[in-house]
Amino acid sequence: MSYLKLNRLTLLDGIAIAFIVFYHSIQTFNTSDAIFWKSTIKIQVLGLVLFTFISGYKFVLNHINELEDKQFLKKYFAKRFIRLYKPYIGYSLLIFIPEYIAVYIATRYFKADFGGITNFWNSLNIQGLENLLVGTNFIAMHLWYLFSLLIITVICITILYFFSTYTLFMFSLLILLFNIINAIYYKISISLIDDRTMLYLPVFIFGMFWAYYKDNENTKKYFIAFSILFVIALIQIINHSQTSYQLTTCIYGLTFPCSMMLISSILMKIEYINNILQFCGKYSFQIYLFHMPIIVPALQRSVIDVADLALTITPYIITIFSIILSIYAYEICKKIKLNLLFE
Repeated sequence: MSYLKLNRLTLLDGIAIAFIVFYHSIQTFNTSDAIFWKSTIKIQVLGLVLFTFISGYKFVLNHINELEDKQFLKKYFAKRFIRLYKPYIGYSLLIFIPEYIAVYIATRYFKADFGGITNFWNSLNIQGLENLLVGTNFIAMHLWYLFSLLIITVICITILYFFSTYTLFMFSLLILLFNIINAIYYKISISLIDDRTMLYLPVFIFGMFWAYYKDNENTKKYFIAFSILFVIALIQIINHSQTSYQLTTCIYGLTFPCSMMLISSILMKIEYINNILQFCGKYSFQIYLFHMPIIVPALQRSVIDVADLALTITPYIITIFSIILSIYAYEICKKIKLNLLFE
């Protein structure tokens, strides 16, 4: 991968993780702009579709000549399984004791009572452990995404192994069509697969598709067209604030990553912004792991309940400090070798 392409993808990872941390930072705020970001724009979807798209894009960019090699696919799957499932379990083990202490103090001394605490206490049993192992993580609920990526990997590698990239691309169109129809009309749930996995599966394959045809002379024109569609769709979503999460994900998944691929070229020329996003992108996976379930909620409770500073600017400050503290927490774990649990 060329240095320029690597920098661009790292920058996009930085944008994605900033969106995700910001979304978690505004959860306890009910100011007009917070409601706008989380309920109307659904900024968490922007972050997740960008992460998912880039993940698929990197896969093909790094292995475009090996997609029909069955031996490679088997080795890649084993490596990818460890890459995703190890932090899913390892980080859960790492954060369990600190979270248990935090929940105990919040419950006993501050009389806190909200859904996350109730779910944590009710899941301290064999059933909770079984659910955790298969994707319902009561310790670090945000890690559902890692498990979904694992399922997406299984599906994509299986199709590539037995069929071809063309079949995979056609399959993604069928899933996308199903998701759109399902979001508008039926609301069918497939019990064996998390609904969110079904929504992000086409986005991952979409990233693969664009990496596969990155050298096509018309690719930039298509990016421009999809970027225009994103602007139109965003205006419609803002005007119709009740657009469902499912339909929003389908729309964003098709259009938003393409617009960011174009915009990234501009952002890379603005040194200050580029440096910040490159830094966030470099640590994007670590920030994703560590910002929840302690750092962001602890900052929220400290600022809102203790300092009583529920201002419009507060979520933005919490986002910045959460990113910084997540990186520090990771570096501390790295120094004492606890990172071996999840890396």
